[in-house]
Amino acid sequence: MIDTASKDPKVDDIQESLFKFTTTDESRFVQEILKIFISQHQQCRDDKEILQEMLNYIREIKYHEILLFLHIQEHRHNTNFHSLLAFMYYWGIGTAIDPKKSFLWYKKAAENGDALGQNELGACYGMGRGVKQNNDLAVHWYRKAAHGGSAMGQFNYGSCLAYGDGTPTDWDAADYWLNKSAENGCSNALDLLGYFYTTGKGVRIKDEWRGYLYFKRAAAAGHYGGHYNMAECYQKGVGVNRDLHQAIRMYRKSSNEGYIYAKYQLPCLFRIEY
Repeated sequence: MIDTASKDPKVDDIQESLFKFTTTDESRFVQEILKIFISQHQQCRDDKEILQEMLNYIREIKYHEILLFLHIQEHRHNTNFHSLLAFMYYWGIGTAIDPKKSFLWYKKAAENGDALGQNELGACYGMGRGVKQNNDLAVHWYRKAAHGGSAMGQFNYGSCLAYGDGTPTDWDAADYWLNKSAENGCSNALDLLGYFYTTGKGVRIKDEWRGYLYFKRAAAAGHYGGHYNMAECYQKGVGVNRDLHQAIRMYRKSSNEGYIYAKYQLPCLFRIEY
């Protein structure tokens, strides 16, 4: 569980941060936090990973979440900060957790043409975060985010098209948007394309070799399941010749990356191989 350290702040810590930085310093640090927030989203990191990256930086420079929130709140009329403010409300960074306020700020960002905000507004509607769930509106905002260049928006829109979630199934369009997302740095899209092609689900023609190559690209891009899926291909002979030595090697890589399911597979393969 991630501790935002905002529930019981030490007054001395806040005062130290308050007097440590000049206004110029603070503005520079806030811009850096904003850059982390945007770049992590574009790489399709999940919210907890983005939160952890932000908190790591805040603590590294000995800043404080409450001061960050106050700075963003003070500059809330700057449209560049709307999505970040929404994120802070949702996770309780420097303030109380408030999904409804989070939704409202994402809505402001989305209506101002922010592709990141449009994707997150879609997620709010899709998961019922701070608003009643509405799949039609989720797809509407994912579509806008996709056209606006959000890699996560392209992934979410492509996924909806592939699964027929809130929109008619359209594999050709799904393939286009998932590949577009992958081109823009989203390893989740590579992994999903690998799954579709190796299983033949949601594609016109099953192509196991092509699916394996997508898994390989996902692994190279740092996707947590990339090496695991490559291992399964080697274990079962999907798209490649069956090779238990390679399967063990890939499961080890996946295990070292912290993917828990890989740890369960290794003992089974060792028994088969040795």
